[in-house]
Amino acid sequence: CPRPHGAGAVMLSPSLDAPAPPALLLCLLRAVCTVWPAAALGPPEDPYASFAVQEEARKYNLCPHNYKGNMRLGTGKMFVDEMFPRIVNGFRSGSLKCDFPFLIVHAENDHIPISASKEMMNVANSHDKELHVLQGGSHQILTDPGWEAPLQHVVQWISRRASGSRDYM
Repeated sequence: CPRPHGAGAVMLSPSLDAPAPPALLLCLLRAVCTVWPAAALGPPEDPYASFAVQEEARKYNLCPHNYKGNMRLGTGKMFVDEMFPRIVNGFRSGSLKCDFPFLIVHAENDHIPISASKEMMNVANSHDKELHVLQGGSHQILTDPGWEAPLQHVVQWISRRASGSRDYM
């Protein structure tokens, strides 16, 4: 895969083993996405309104790192049908020859098992890769208590590579 502009990637809790939704549900979603590709994916007024715990919703809504808009159905369909399968198959087969630096940040209490990030590290071709495991924490890394520390780690990781120095290797 081509070297991205900026020469690196940061992934938060990635997974090569995300469970697929039922086939009938996917078929129905694809049909809706084809008919209304520009429709908003999620509640238009507040993307966090569906949270079961309103305190969590408030925290996410106030966090400056969280996306405030709504992904469109067509974009979601592209991710499900094209991007995710290509990335997962590429990593697994070894055909994804990404040689750019990447950082994976994964919380130890994430619902996505840390083994998913370790597998990605094992099959990746990059010589500059790092798995940063956060003690505690959940899948919502940038809104968990103490979110400043993982964000600072990401900023430092990017800064070292953006400086042009090879001291980080």
